[in-house]
Amino acid sequence: RMTCPKLELLLTEKTQQIETLRAPAGFVAERGTPGQTNGPAAYQRVSAEQGTALLDPVRGGVIEAVAEGNVRVLAPEGTGSGGRAVYLAATDELTLTGRPSVSTPRADIRDAAALIWSPARNS
Repeated sequence: RMTCPKLELLLTEKTQQIETLRAPAGFVAERGTPGQTNGPAAYQRVSAEQGTALLDPVRGGVIEAVAEGNVRVLAPEGTGSGGRAVYLAATDELTLTGRPSVSTPRADIRDAAALIWSPARNS
């Protein structure tokens, strides 16, 4: 789910499939079920001042998503923030930059150059 006040769509030239989604004025992206903390329905939320998602026009789904400006992440593994976040679906990793911080039950990390958050590796 994604909510935003304005959404721009970029279509592929040949097939007119949606290739890119852009939220230029704030957005919230959520997946899972609120209150669910584990399993495939675990709740995750990202908010930022703007965001862009590159979609696979053939198979559907997100290839890469970029959130910029006051990024906030909420996941069962913990919380994170930074100036920019890049999610790569191929690796299921989120890289936070711009004075990033992550807080998990195992560690609190602040002001690194970049933090790579990988739920699959629990790191």
